[in-house]
Amino acid sequence: INAAVRNASTIYIGGRFTSVGESSAAQGADFEGLARFDGFDWRPLEGGGVSGGDIRAMAVGSENLYVGGSFVRVGNVEVTRVARYDGVMWHKMGQLDGDVQALSTFGEYVFAGGDFVTSSGGANEVSHIARFYAGFWQQLGTGVDGTVYVITPIRDCLYIGGSMSQ
Repeated sequence: INAAVRNASTIYIGGRFTSVGESSAAQGADFEGLARFDGFDWRPLEGGGVSGGDIRAMAVGSENLYVGGSFVRVGNVEVTRVARYDGVMWHKMGQLDGDVQALSTFGEYVFAGGDFVTSSGGANEVSHIARFYAGFWQQLGTGVDGTVYVITPIRDCLYIGGSMSQ
């Protein structure tokens, strides 16, 4: 398990695993790196899990679950390391050229940090931290010079941490 978030009474966990707990393994459920706890038992998400990598970051906002990592598919949707789950199905969220290590929601935005430097197939420079808005990843300022591992909003500020010097 690499990441966990809570949305109301549901807990979500993500990482690289195929079972969670004894009862879910006995039921033969395949979690594919993603599970939810509904207060009684761990269950796979109805839209499916990830393949081609693992989940390293999760966030919730506006009744959506956001996952990021090194994966290339979630459920039956081809993605590029980041996706949105609306409770029923998965949605692609643009392209990032490296792994997503951190996710956070802040207001109407989703923020991602990680090993990536461009989005949209190399068309936009994002330098390790980006904001998703209006269907595209946008760079924050001039970005940073190293991997972002943590993104935390506090009041009206966004704090980041990682292996960078500027």
